[in-house]
Amino acid sequence: MLRIFSSLLLCFFLTLQGLAQPNSFDPTIEPAAIFEQAVAKGSRTREGLPGLNYFQNRASYAIQAQLDPVHREVRAQAEIQYVNQSPDTLHQLVFRMYQDMYKPGFRGDYRLPQSARTQGVVLEGLRLRDDSVLLAGPSSPVSRRGTNMYLQLDPPLAPGETVSCGLAWYFTVSKRAIRMGQYEDNAWFIAYWYPQVAVYDDLYGWDTLSYTGQAEFYNDFNDFDLQITVPDTMLVWATGTWENADEILTEPYLGRWQAAASSDTVIQILNRDSYASGRSFLRPSASGTHTFRFRAKGVPDVAFGASDYYFWDGCSAVVDEKGRRARVQAVYRPASQDFYQVAAHAKAAVEDLSWQLPGVPYPYPVMTVFNGESFGGGGMEFPMIVNDGSSSNEANAFSLTYHEIAHTYFPFLMGINERRYAWMDEGWATMLPEDQMMARGYSGSAMMLNAMIYARYAGGGQTAALMTPAYQLGDAAYSVSAYYHPATAYYVLRHYLGDSLFRVALQTYIQRWRGRHPHPQDFFATFDQVAGQDLGWFWRPWFFETKVPDLKLDVKAKRRKVTFTVQNAGGLPLPILLRYTLKDGTDGSITVPADYWQPGVTSWSETRKLSGRLQKADLGAPFVPDAHTRDNYFGKE
Repeated sequence: MLRIFSSLLLCFFLTLQGLAQPNSFDPTIEPAAIFEQAVAKGSRTREGLPGLNYFQNRASYAIQAQLDPVHREVRAQAEIQYVNQSPDTLHQLVFRMYQDMYKPGFRGDYRLPQSARTQGVVLEGLRLRDDSVLLAGPSSPVSRRGTNMYLQLDPPLAPGETVSCGLAWYFTVSKRAIRMGQYEDNAWFIAYWYPQVAVYDDLYGWDTLSYTGQAEFYNDFNDFDLQITVPDTMLVWATGTWENADEILTEPYLGRWQAAASSDTVIQILNRDSYASGRSFLRPSASGTHTFRFRAKGVPDVAFGASDYYFWDGCSAVVDEKGRRARVQAVYRPASQDFYQVAAHAKAAVEDLSWQLPGVPYPYPVMTVFNGESFGGGGMEFPMIVNDGSSSNEANAFSLTYHEIAHTYFPFLMGINERRYAWMDEGWATMLPEDQMMARGYSGSAMMLNAMIYARYAGGGQTAALMTPAYQLGDAAYSVSAYYHPATAYYVLRHYLGDSLFRVALQTYIQRWRGRHPHPQDFFATFDQVAGQDLGWFWRPWFFETKVPDLKLDVKAKRRKVTFTVQNAGGLPLPILLRYTLKDGTDGSITVPADYWQPGVTSWSETRKLSGRLQKADLGAPFVPDAHTRDNYFGKE
């Protein structure tokens, strides 16, 4: 997810006080202890590879859903096959009932007016194996707490066994739904919408954290067969491959959609003229509805958008050396002027991620950018589809589009536990667009902005260690820890390792944990191994501690003899990037890599005999954070 800030909002953001702090959590002990237990069980290794006993459970979902725009209701039923691939006997299943966060009395991360409250998920029926389940009463095996539903299993589910469940439910879409909902007239984005079996992993067992609105995903890799029914005036775009386009679209619109799958240029599938013809692009339906079918394999989630007036652009991107193409499309409200270029932006992002950094082929058959979130509201990622707001300019539109698509890799291709370690995905999605932003001539300030926000909070003593669980952090602390702090750490690490080695390390990490659930220690160990060195001098202060980015420059000049001294006042390892200018206009520079600041080292000094007298010197770079920049300069212009 990306939040977009205007200049005024940014100023307000930087003046926020009172960051929520974690409760009695020691980031140097607890995550390491959990990881060591997994190593002892053989499910992880200290080298950053999955162990021989690593496991993941999985499920298949067949969901039939109907969106009723008039009553703001989603009504659905599902058949779920859940496979226990763990070595443990499971005595319960845990389901996520996300919409329960809108129930009266639920305390989430956002204040909701009473008008936004709903009944949550209304469960109409539940079948376990071949038997109906009593939903309430003292003898019921079902209980609900927070946004979780617990179903006791009798008999329990042994290792290697599969259990089947059938569920029927409905919910009313909240009028203040978070990252989903109704957008203007008849446009909808539906997410967090089905009973989802929670993750059972080798680290924590069942993930029973409630969804409170801020901390986002931690899902297994599952298969989905979706049937989504809407009024016959509407179209649907969703996670997965659309399997019955020929049953719904007429010519020439079907032909345009098919052509887009192999087109390098953007094709307008639906535009203003399409609607002027009275929606002749939709086949007639005697029932007054259309059912859209989508299929997705090995994905952590599904979501869908629907509208009866959106424009629709499509093209495709070549994503690997075999010439495989991914369909890329944008669907948007006609008034969103920035979205007329979004399909091209999305194509560029998919190509850049596939070929440059991380340089791993886009793994899915489609990417849809749906224009749902309101103006300035940022966006939200889901596999193969993202829900983005409109942006005020092209640079912001490109950055937002790229950021949300980058989440394909983190947390979707790799099953990141974003609920605990949001930096493991948001940090990468914040950092990755920067090369393309600069190459396109957009303002290079995004990198500087990330470093500046992080430095401002760190300098005020208001940051938590990155290893602090994300669900323990308040809004501002979460934003700094999820986005700005880790993105800046990745910039600094890339500068130290160099572009090539950094890219290889990132690719290795992705290859090792593709389709799996990495822990932070797996990330650290993989980079250590690829770099051929112990990067603990970097990991500990950047991720486990609350050191402050604060380098201080001191210059002593006597004619042409100059002594440059840099004090590391904050203890965070940063590169020394020093530039100086002589009075005759000659420029010079000194670069000292970040690993100079080994534990216990607090200062650096170098004396040089220059070719002329020194006029000025300055310390730093856009990606290097500094909480107190006034002591980074010497001399005058």
